[in-house]
Amino acid sequence: MKTVSDIYERTFQIRFQILDVVPWTVGPAVPLDTIQRRLRQEVPIGAADVLVGFAAERCEGLYYGVAQLFGRVAMVQTACLDTAVLSHTSADVVLSHELAHLFGAFHPGPAGAGTVMRYGPADRFDGQNLRVIRLTRTRDFTTGVQGVDAAARQAWSAIYAEGHASDEPNPLAGAVANAGMTLAAQGKESDGEAMLREAAAIDPRAARVRTMLGLLLSGQGRLP
Repeated sequence: MKTVSDIYERTFQIRFQILDVVPWTVGPAVPLDTIQRRLRQEVPIGAADVLVGFAAERCEGLYYGVAQLFGRVAMVQTACLDTAVLSHTSADVVLSHELAHLFGAFHPGPAGAGTVMRYGPADRFDGQNLRVIRLTRTRDFTTGVQGVDAAARQAWSAIYAEGHASDEPNPLAGAVANAGMTLAAQGKESDGEAMLREAAAIDPRAARVRTMLGLLLSGQGRLP
């Protein structure tokens, strides 16, 4: 944690301070998304901005870690077969990568190869994600993607449009859609629908976003 904090402080003037260490057990052979969901549900985040789970001696699904764009929870797995052998999968690299997602960093295209978001060391950031993290470094973690104002979302989208991994859906659209479904589940269906439509506008080809909007409208008897 100190290694990564030092990197972020040098690069972005962001310092991470550990407020608490909470032992937690999830049981054997649990998918990583289940671990992340249970972590959010079972470990109070308290006064912290971010909750980081270290899945010691785990390697579910061969994923090194996971975090949602503009979220508050990141996961790092420490026992994937090559973690101790390949420099781009060490725990500090995975932690640096996943924390970057919380500030809006995305997987860059081939031009970003050899950086922390694409198989590189923990302290090497591509130019696009340097700008993204500097853009969002002061964000309020408690507000999620809703706390990223329209101007910042537009700036993020412009940076993303310069180039990105071609085999993934737009992560901002996913984050906005997730927030919309959360609002709908809280009974704020009109607000939730508005965010889902915003997500569909951000990425018109995102099948998951369309499905979520369809489920919401179908539940209201309004599916076109």
